[in-house]
Amino acid sequence: MNKKTKKVLKITGISLGSLLLIVTVAITLAIHFVFTPEKLTPVVVQTANSSLNARVNLGSVDLTFFSTFPRFGLRMENGTLVSKALRDTLWQRRDTLMSFKKAVLVVNPIDYLTQKKITVYRLTVDSARVYAHIDKEGRANWDIMPDSTTTDTATTDTTRLAPGGIDIRRVALRHATVTFDDRQARVFANLWDANLALQARLQRGHSMLKVDFSNRNVLFWQEGELLVNRVSTRLQANLELNRQQRTLSLNNALLDVNGLELDLKGTLRRDTVERAADVDMQYSLHAPSLKTVIGLIPQSILKKETLDAKGEVIVNGTLKGLYGKGHMPLATLTVNINQASAHYEGMPYGIDEITADFFGQVDLTKRQSSY
Repeated sequence: MNKKTKKVLKITGISLGSLLLIVTVAITLAIHFVFTPEKLTPVVVQTANSSLNARVNLGSVDLTFFSTFPRFGLRMENGTLVSKALRDTLWQRRDTLMSFKKAVLVVNPIDYLTQKKITVYRLTVDSARVYAHIDKEGRANWDIMPDSTTTDTATTDTTRLAPGGIDIRRVALRHATVTFDDRQARVFANLWDANLALQARLQRGHSMLKVDFSNRNVLFWQEGELLVNRVSTRLQANLELNRQQRTLSLNNALLDVNGLELDLKGTLRRDTVERAADVDMQYSLHAPSLKTVIGLIPQSILKKETLDAKGEVIVNGTLKGLYGKGHMPLATLTVNINQASAHYEGMPYGIDEITADFFGQVDLTKRQSSY
């Protein structure tokens, strides 16, 4: 390499380095002196409040670049989202839909300017508290989009907002507490330490979602009766939303309940006549065995340290019916036990072999017998 070439490369390297340094300094100055939290926070709050049927409060909003490199983002802290769909002055604050400690949003504004497409690269929310409430008249506090009289109108509004569609690359909800309080159906549920990872492509007529959800504990009440407690779950699923048919399809999902894995599939469809959700779901035990089923029984009920269990167990069932005011889907369970055996170590007796079929169903509305 001759001296002239070396000189050109040296000058080019110095120029690029200087340009990079200038850009870095400019970004740093802009973040710390131009787009300061004191200036950004009121702008973001005002924009959110004018776009939603809700009241948004944010402790601070600042612009990020180095932590979200190579893209700019917004970091929000100590936020609350209060729905205007419900007016609540009681201490329970049923209109408070969400609060969080920290959230980061990274979007692509170029896609919207050139294609009218909303692209969300990342949305992370830490330590959130979500309170989803339906009052006795069927009004939901999460109905915070601009008023629309029909579902078709709502779809049209979304299409006008983003004719090119909505592409959500990554949404993460971490260490959240989720409460679902349906006063119309008299259902109450609490989920602790909930974590959600979501990807989505939302189009005018058809949308796709990929979900990975887990939580540490579930508490479930129905009509004042405690039905579920101390249950950890995980759901991995691909979902398809057909807006024209108002149908949400669950494909090849895996549901883990306290270590028991279930294959899950089916549909949820909006019944406009009954104003309820029409549920048609099927589930089956993933990798079934008698040892797996016995592992679900609490240690306080069955001592399992010295229990040797063998055999095949096939478990499947359905959830079918309407969910809404005065409606709960019927749950069925079918258990097929084939050539099973169970023995305690050191005990002279046990089950040498058993083959049996069991069927049960639960109707929480008590219109049908439960057994």
